[in-house]
Amino acid sequence: MYTHRPLNLSIRKHGIGGLSVPIILFRASEEECLYLEWFRHRTTKKLPGAFVTTFWDTLIFQSLQEPAVLHAVLTLSCVHKKGTLEGDGQHSGPKESDEHFILQHYSEAIGDLGPRLASWERHSLRVTLITCVIFVCLEYLRGNLQTAQLHLHAGLKLLASLHTRSSATHNTIITPSLDPVDEWVEEAFTRLYVQRGLLVHFNGSLELSYPPLRTIGRLPSRFHSYNLAWRHLENIYCRVFHLATVQRHQRLKHVSKQESSPQYRELGKIQTELAQWLMVYTVSAPSLIIQEPTLRADNLLSEYYNMARIMVATCLRSPSDETIYDNYTKDFLAILSTSIKLWNIRAAALPRFWHKSSLDMTRSIVDIGWLAPLYFMALKCRVRRIRWHAVQLLERTFHKEGIWDSRLCASVSRAVVQFEEPNFDGACYPRLHFALDEVPNLVDVSGPILPKERRISRVRVDLPEGPSESVTLHFKQCGDWQTSQVSLA
Repeated sequence: MYTHRPLNLSIRKHGIGGLSVPIILFRASEEECLYLEWFRHRTTKKLPGAFVTTFWDTLIFQSLQEPAVLHAVLTLSCVHKKGTLEGDGQHSGPKESDEHFILQHYSEAIGDLGPRLASWERHSLRVTLITCVIFVCLEYLRGNLQTAQLHLHAGLKLLASLHTRSSATHNTIITPSLDPVDEWVEEAFTRLYVQRGLLVHFNGSLELSYPPLRTIGRLPSRFHSYNLAWRHLENIYCRVFHLATVQRHQRLKHVSKQESSPQYRELGKIQTELAQWLMVYTVSAPSLIIQEPTLRADNLLSEYYNMARIMVATCLRSPSDETIYDNYTKDFLAILSTSIKLWNIRAAALPRFWHKSSLDMTRSIVDIGWLAPLYFMALKCRVRRIRWHAVQLLERTFHKEGIWDSRLCASVSRAVVQFEEPNFDGACYPRLHFALDEVPNLVDVSGPILPKERRISRVRVDLPEGPSESVTLHFKQCGDWQTSQVSLA
């Protein structure tokens, strides 16, 4: 039953078409109003993570007058609320009712997008792209990682064509826009792209292509927000992905590796920019800390900076050369030290005897978090004390960060480590005992080096579609490809 009940969302800014519009909805059912309130007060406060973008705190609310966006938001809110309440041991209502609500509004959102895709008018494309971001996020929360990747690929492809394709109705080229709305949309897609790009890069895969997203300009003298600092850092990540992909294609064509090649010149530029980023961030940090006393964003930036140092230095290597990572123990230790700080921040917010063995939707986000650096350490660092600490932190983490699922990361990490260290309980590899809040010292990180022939490369996981009890793991060891089923414990 519908009522003429307005929603007081208290936002009145420029709408997605450039006009000032009040965010008031009519003819919403009581159930829909409740989900919209949940979205406003819970979903948009939690899912964006530490680096909140204008997409989440402004653009979506400005776009709710668009049916496709409204129905997509209702779907995402239902998925988030259902998962949150079930994770807390509560019930959000009959399961069949929830699924019917999700299917109904998901279908209506898709139905509204059909005519828009045929028009190639800028406003319609914006609506489509905003809705696409929401689709990707809700599929991540549902665990449908393959479907999420289809949405992301379609959105990136559409975004790339905005600057080159002719309009079917006006026969004119769609040129880059100065409207901030387009920047907000591209920022959201870039964030999702980097999440996916990290996973692909760790795999040593060729499937990643560099999206023609706009650059954000030169480094400023100061970062006025954590989000701006992250945007400049993620721009470096995008360049690393692109450079590594180009190098792998060149290797397949048997192009000789030369220090004077364009790839090495680009590598030098990236290394210089990363060093400059650190200088700017160091100057900016004291004023940024005031914005977030918990230092969660600060620690995440530290993790990703140190991970970028390793990735930049190794991005032109052969995908089968795993010994190169032995040169970066100090950087891995820096990542782990920061991860332990984040663990302590997290542990302080939990009850003393808290224990959980299932997904915690209240901590799930669709943004960058600490899972990717932990996974990177577990796969690439062969210092046992560091990598096993990373594995155990993953095993005590029960949430999602976009495409990154803690349950999947923990299970795959442990499997890889045990494949590489088959005698980890023996005399050569004694069992390690340490507290999770204990930072290793130099003695802890010394010990035998894992033999080259035992090392695994090109780890790839077949992403699951929906809740799964196991995944298929592909990897290369001793020059041969191997496949194994990994249980998601």
